[in-house]
Amino acid sequence: MPTREVDLLTDMIRLYSPSGEEANIAEYLAGELEKNKFEVTTDKIGNVFGKRGSGSPNLLLCGHMDTVPGEIEVKLEGDKLYGRGAVDAKAPLASMIMGASKIQEPKGTIILACLVDEEGQGKGVKQLIEDEIQTDYAIFGEPSRTWNVTIGYKGSLHLQLKCNTPTGHSSAPWLSDNAIEKTFEIWKKIQEKHFREENSESRFYSITSCLTKISGGESSSMIPSECIAEIDMRTPPQLSPDSIFSRINEFIDELNEESKDTKIELKYLGSVPAYESDKRSI
Repeated sequence: MPTREVDLLTDMIRLYSPSGEEANIAEYLAGELEKNKFEVTTDKIGNVFGKRGSGSPNLLLCGHMDTVPGEIEVKLEGDKLYGRGAVDAKAPLASMIMGASKIQEPKGTIILACLVDEEGQGKGVKQLIEDEIQTDYAIFGEPSRTWNVTIGYKGSLHLQLKCNTPTGHSSAPWLSDNAIEKTFEIWKKIQEKHFREENSESRFYSITSCLTKISGGESSSMIPSECIAEIDMRTPPQLSPDSIFSRINEFIDELNEESKDTKIELKYLGSVPAYESDKRSI
């Protein structure tokens, strides 16, 4: 049987909100917060805030409204609700909204933050930090399960790898390097050889990488002369994204020195540093 909590989450999931398209869900949540007697504000980039109570302590409840792209049919089957964002992370945000709404007279101040662009470049949380909201405690709603407290998050490093080679007719592929094959070859070297020593302790303290986009080639009858790939790396606390980028860039420089006909470029697209709290702070 649907409840008020399930109805709220269902409404939120039905509002398709990939990063950069959060306006509709932001308007909806602002209305819901107002109905529940929150003092509602929206900042310059679209983050929605609800405030209840006054004085200390200040508790920040923070979640994000955006999702990754791609629509999934919204359906309730038994006690399971399916749809884009059901797990990451509209359910945690809905639970914080409902939980905070049920506290009639808070002993302190509750600040509920509904952020934008978490799945993108993190514009929402960056604005939150820039605005220096004062809080004594903070809970971030993420799909990190319910039986442990998450004290760390890996960082990210987004790179573009571009490879240019001479071209020729595809009937004679031995005459020239293939830009697509060369790009993949370089990617495998980056993945397998240059960070093996960091991958032994655990997944959290290791560098992981994923080839997320690749495009290239000019014609079905030509040896590809250009290929562009994007790489998403997840970085541990002990290594900064800048240090990892520098190491890969040095490797690319070495490859360019060795190669006469192939030109390789590495471009930095963005990064977020990793973070780990002291276990003693829990």
